[in-house]
Amino acid sequence: MLHVTLKKGDYVMIGDEVKMSYSKNDGKMVVIFGVDAPRSLKITRSKVYEETLSNMAATGDQEAIEKLELVQKENEERRKIFNQRMSKRQYKGGQMSRMAN
Repeated sequence: MLHVTLKKGDYVMIGDEVKMSYSKNDGKMVVIFGVDAPRSLKITRSKVYEETLSNMAATGDQEAIEKLELVQKENEERRKIFNQRMSKRQYKGGQMSRMAN
């Protein structure tokens, strides 16, 4: 997975037709980005994608079952990494700072 830090005005091109651009960062959330893509390209938010896969898997769709298992495994790995990083930090006065070791 590619992780990119964008500044105001920056953008990422995916091929020649998809543009993901910086929109804002309110200090509490991850940077929100905009996506400009052709209408023929399906763009789905992760929660909707996973819900759709789950519904399809419930009907016995083997491809959906395999995709859902992969997505769930990737999500669990991301949660573990996030929790490891957060366990090394603490909040002080509403701001995050590293704990002294």
